[in-house]
Amino acid sequence: MYWIKILEKDKLCDNVYRFKFSKPQGFKYNVGQAVSLGFENSLKPFTFTSLPTDDYLEFMIKVYPERNGITFKLAGMRTGEILMGEPFGDLQFKGDGLFICAGSGITPFIPMFKSGGKGKLLWWNSTENEVFMKDWLKENLDCEFFLTQERKERFGFGRVSKEVLAKENFDKIYVCGLSGFVNAVSDILKVLGRKCEIFVW
Repeated sequence: MYWIKILEKDKLCDNVYRFKFSKPQGFKYNVGQAVSLGFENSLKPFTFTSLPTDDYLEFMIKVYPERNGITFKLAGMRTGEILMGEPFGDLQFKGDGLFICAGSGITPFIPMFKSGGKGKLLWWNSTENEVFMKDWLKENLDCEFFLTQERKERFGFGRVSKEVLAKENFDKIYVCGLSGFVNAVSDILKVLGRKCEIFVW
């Protein structure tokens, strides 16, 4: 275990904060990996959004105030240290493709985009206020954003569907989100008969 220090903290949207932490000497990880963060009696996995070559560690963390847990405690901190475990996960970026995600499921994809990964992003959120880094994402790859609880201009509306995914044809598909979302995407791709590599976080 490591103690890492908060270097910077900024708010990306209503419920997502970007944290930069000190990087322990000799610490190594790969794009797509995660690590456990938290405090002595409570740890939770988060995916790196920094690159392995950066001299700091970055995480974009969605806060759930109603749970009064790790993310809520982190949101109240501007300085101090937290615990970090060893990196884990063997899923890696395998080349450009279609990126499908919901909510904070976008985080493992961000370092892939930072390192030059291209393709198309389909990203679902409940409301517009939960969408962060929209301009940066649109500058760096083809994007479509979807909302499930409100209708807004320049956003699709509704949950992931056969109609949306049928328009896309990629050799590689990356999927990340809660289990219900991932299962829905997987079921739709099976119905569509897509013959492609699918990588699930």
